[in-house]
Amino acid sequence: MTQKVTFVELTVYERVLPLVAGYLQSYAYKDSALKQAYTFEHYSESVKKAPETIVRDLINSDGDIYAFSTYVWNSGLMRRILPPLLESKPNAQFILGGPQVMHHGHKYLDPQYENLVLCNGEGEKSFADYLAALTDMRNGSQPELGDVKGLSYFRDGTLITNPEQARIKDLDEIPSPFLNGLMQGDYSLTVYETNRGCPFRCAFCFWGAANNDRVYKFSEDRLREEITWIGRNGIMFIFLADANWGMLPRDIGLSQHMADCSQTYGTPSIVYFSASKNRPEKVTTITEIFDKAGVVSSQPVSLQTMSEVSLDKVDRRNIKLEAYTEMQDILKDKGISSHTELIWPLPGETFASFQRGIHTLCAANSGTIICYPHLLLQNTPLYHRHEEFGLVTRVADEGIGEHHIIIETGDVTHEEYQAGVRFYCAAHTLHNMETLSAVASYLHQRKQIDYNELFMAFVAYLKAHPESPISQLSTNAAEKDDYYDHAFFGRMVHFTLHVHREHFKELLADFVQSQEWWADENVRVLFEIDLLSQPYFYSNTPFMVGSYPFQQIELVEQGERSYVIRVPGPYVSLVEEFTNAPKRASLNGAVNGAVNGAVNGTINGNGYVHEPAADIMLQIDHEQSQLPHMDSQSLEHNATNCHGMLLRMNTVQPQWSNYELVMI
Repeated sequence: MTQKVTFVELTVYERVLPLVAGYLQSYAYKDSALKQAYTFEHYSESVKKAPETIVRDLINSDGDIYAFSTYVWNSGLMRRILPPLLESKPNAQFILGGPQVMHHGHKYLDPQYENLVLCNGEGEKSFADYLAALTDMRNGSQPELGDVKGLSYFRDGTLITNPEQARIKDLDEIPSPFLNGLMQGDYSLTVYETNRGCPFRCAFCFWGAANNDRVYKFSEDRLREEITWIGRNGIMFIFLADANWGMLPRDIGLSQHMADCSQTYGTPSIVYFSASKNRPEKVTTITEIFDKAGVVSSQPVSLQTMSEVSLDKVDRRNIKLEAYTEMQDILKDKGISSHTELIWPLPGETFASFQRGIHTLCAANSGTIICYPHLLLQNTPLYHRHEEFGLVTRVADEGIGEHHIIIETGDVTHEEYQAGVRFYCAAHTLHNMETLSAVASYLHQRKQIDYNELFMAFVAYLKAHPESPISQLSTNAAEKDDYYDHAFFGRMVHFTLHVHREHFKELLADFVQSQEWWADENVRVLFEIDLLSQPYFYSNTPFMVGSYPFQQIELVEQGERSYVIRVPGPYVSLVEEFTNAPKRASLNGAVNGAVNGAVNGTINGNGYVHEPAADIMLQIDHEQSQLPHMDSQSLEHNATNCHGMLLRMNTVQPQWSNYELVMI
């Protein structure tokens, strides 16, 4: 008589292909005896599903063995649904696996449940051996698991941990669940591996921990077949689970194959990857491949911190700032989006060094800067050294995930942690969303006002206006649990540039007018340009100028999703330098010819040379690749869309073009 295995994968997103279950089942099927002894069911649901519904579904599945894939984002939910399952299915067997639970049998196992076991490490071999042990189990007794490497379990009140299971060196030993017909269903996203392991051992990360420093690979021929399968089966989103995409020479060819499949089959249409830490030039090539094929992607740069002290403490090295700046310039010239990843707060980082780091990135022409909260992950080097570094955590999302957010270190007090979150929220609003980009660049280059000074001034302004919904977003991020949420970045975009867009424009105008540098005529010119250039993240956000009284720039015409403006001659050079407006050279010499013999230029009170004395007219077109806001979808769905667009700002940035030349 066959037994039924129910794989349980509780995911952040919906319609995720159950890859872990596919690998485990494929490896078990190599043993003909196991293939005859077991049937398999894949239960893949979102963590947003009600726990009682999940419990009911799993009880109704009537499994003999339940295999849970656990991670930081679902282990709290797993803890809630496991007890009623254990009570309802006393004769069933339960096994837990994943980075969150491994080596923590004392936390996740219970002496009263000897039918509950835990896998420490890579699961394919241990799971197959576990199933083999269950086939020999006598009725009413617990299986003999002493020979199953990698397991922890209780016997007679004692926690037993068996010797480690050796990692699989040739990953092709795991038959492909894509190619052997196991992945049946309608999926929109797949996590995808081409190798396992990481040569780096960053203290905050699990990838290189637990002896995973050796990188083992699937064969390239197999991978190309699987990528073709993904394209043919309409899976839109590939989340590459490799630690360093672009590290291996073959990654460029595999990226090209993904792009080719996208053009042939229409999918994949989105590819997310963690970039190689020391191969920025190869990663740029990969990003360009995706961009040319219309695959939505963005070049990630995982710096984590700009502090040399912090880098040393977390065993990390970054690419040099010169190489980073050069890369950003190349990407910008090619119209390719990038995003730089930071973590706040890491050991050794101070509030002052964090501010300096953000300023340095903004001054280096950085694209979107994503600053993640620092989660203390189990089984990482920092987890074992948390007392040494004075790490204090707060549990967020209790009941679904087990996110232990670091809110204090030996170098950062709790108050400084909150100040850092507020500071980043200001940078996120003004820099990432490009709501004050021209003014910020001018202040930095011409007035020696650093970006961190600007952001701190905005923080102070928001704190003085706590009634504003924009201020409340920052406060909730700093003082509540909003900052840990993966949708936080997109949620801020959603409210700032959609729900409260008109209020934000008024708030921003009041902020700049309250600053001493508002007396600079050039600031007032560039602020009007910034107001007209603020991007739209939805195609159906109401398109309007707002109540601000334009005095420097003339708004000539408003189209359905565009503006036509007249820039007075004295401001043309200013606008050309600090915005994406086309340069006079692109006017095919019209301006130069028209003003030939005119004055050489004038110097205003701020020492800025204005020339020539000719007005120009420009069009700012906001109709790009935005999707509409969908009222039928949840806030999280729309916020996730905003976050995705934020990482690819070239898809929402307004396009500038010459309209006509006007002489004065």
